This record gives sequence, structure tokens and C-alpha cells, in this order.
Amino acid sequence: MEITACGTLVPAGARAVLAADLQCTSEFSSVVLDNGARLDLNGHRVSGAQSGIEVRHFNADGSRCQSCRWTIRGPGVVSDTHYIPIGGTLNNSCIKTWGRGVLRIADVTLRNCEGGGISGGTAHVRATRVTIESTRGGGIAARAVTARHVVIHDVRFLGIDAETSVAAHDLEVRRVSRHGDEDGYGIRAAEVRGVDVRVGDNQGDGIRASARASLVRLTATGNAGYGVAARGFLSLHASTVTGNGTSGAGVDVASDREPLVRRSSCGLSAHVDDPTSSWGVCSAD
Repeated sequence: MEITACGTLVPAGARAVLAADLQCTSEFSSVVLDNGARLDLNGHRVSGAQSGIEVRHFNADGSRCQSCRWTIRGPGVVSDTHYIPIGGTLNNSCIKTWGRGVLRIADVTLRNCEGGGISGGTAHVRATRVTIESTRGGGIAARAVTARHVVIHDVRFLGIDAETSVAAHDLEVRRVSRHGDEDGYGIRAAEVRGVDVRVGDNQGDGIRASARASLVRLTATGNAGYGVAARGFLSLHASTVTGNGTSGAGVDVASDREPLVRRSSCGLSAHVDDPTSSWGVCSAD
């Protein structure tokens, strides 16, 4: 099916192609996808409305899917969502998901959305070649995130916030700013695994893992908090973690057990709860 009008519903299992740019104003969502739906942005832009693309947990018969699947493919741009004061909610993200399942998104730029880039809820977001920039909310918030060739910069609150895990290859998160009580972390999750991850100039920690983190070729520089911190096991290989802790004690690597640091450079290490302590694994310890 072709999409030519704002507020179009792509039914469960259907495939849709955007036939032109959509500039929406009063609609709650520019495009709505039900379970199994696939959307091809076809080089176009979706802008305005409360949510650029709303992803719902409904099957064709109206029942709720328990393991939903949705796909959004570019090239294309989703931008400039805004709060609607009459009957609106605060879910004014570029992309908003409802329900548990997997959202696959590739070759898309998300920009200048009031509620953030992707509000994934209980979904697993799999992002490939995605750029999220200049939003007034966070980058990606979801149950789990898999990111390949993803860039997130100049967002608020958190670059990536995952309830369970972040798995990344070629991920960059920069200039995440604090707002209110939010921390300004680059990446926050229970577990973080990554290769070629770059976090820099964030107003909180570059990476904060509540359980464990394992990173190869991590570059973490200029973060106001720790460069990388983990409550459990922390492993760094071929990484550079320097010049962090600019708002405090200058600690680069923090964990609650001795971190494994191999072929890596870091300035200071410490126990995650005591920045005055040292693990003796960095050059200035």
C-alpha cells in the first residue's frame, strides 16, 4: 500500500511505502504500524504530529500480540514531533512503540523530536545505520538495544537507556546533556557489550552498567562522570578511557571489583562507590 496522508494505519502484516513527504500537525501519529507491518520511507520525510511513527501491539483481529514484530526502513527522516495540548500525552517521540517485541529500524535519521528519538518501552530495538540528533528527549529507551553503525548526539537525559542489555558495534554517543534529575549518561543498561564504541563529552558517565560491561576498542573521553562504570565485572581491551570525571575526581574506570584492563590506556581507576580509591590498573593510579 502507498501512504499519501497523515494518520495512515498500516494494518497487521501489511507492507507500506511512503509516496511523498508528510507534514502533519494535529494528528497524534503521522503513521501507525500494527504487528508485522513494514514501512519503507522511500527517501521521504515524516514530520510534525505528536509521534512521527507509532508502533502498536495489535494483530489483525484486534487482539494484542505477545511477541510483536515491526520494521521501518529508509532512507528517510522522521523529525519535529511536538506535544498536542488537547488529549495529548508525553509520548511525543520520533518513534513510539507499544508492546513487547522487536522493532527493526535501518537507514533512518531521527531529528528534533520533543520526546526523544525512539521510545521503545518493553520492545527490543535493533537499529542499523541510524542517526539520532538534536532531540529534546533521549536517544533510545527500550527493554534491550542492539545498535550497529549508530550515531546519537546532542540529546537530553540519556543517549541509550536499556532495561536489560545493550549490544553494539560501531556506536557513537556524544553530548548528552543533563536535564532536571536525569543523569546525562551516554549509555545506561544492566549489561553493555560492544566493539568500536565511542562515548564523549556527555554530562554524566560515558557508560554505566548496573551488572557488567565488556568492551573492545572503547573510546571514552571528556565525560563529566566516569568514562565507564560497572557494578559487576568490567573488561576493557584495546581501549582508550582518558580525560573523564571532569566534574569530579577525574576517574576514568570504575567498578566494584578489580577490572580487567588489557592493552588499554586509562588515567585513573576507582571503586564505583569510592572515587578516592584505586584499583591500580591505570597509569595515574
